[in-house]
Amino acid sequence: ATLLSEAGWDASVVRTVGSHCADVVARRGGRILAVRCLSDTMPVDEDTVEEACMVRERERADLGMIVANGSCSKAARKLAVQTGIDLLREDELAGFVGQARPVT
Repeated sequence: ATLLSEAGWDASVVRTVGSHCADVVARRGGRILAVRCLSDTMPVDEDTVEEACMVRERERADLGMIVANGSCSKAARKLAVQTGIDLLREDELAGFVGQARPVT
């Protein structure tokens, strides 16, 4: 949330616990970003990507993202591309949020 806020997003940590809830929701220029954050040890698999899709829909977000430093299966990467979910490592987030320009 801090990185998003520093990049001009109105970002907040969501306190709801559950697999179908965003961890961070951010807004900028009419766009909404729903982010799922995984611990370092959690692998990203197809189920994780499907959950991120559900989170994006639940939040009525334009963008969906998983931030994880754990391993990522080939099938998860493929599904993420097909569904438009961005898969990022924590150190890639700053570069991403600066590129996701607001709608004008």
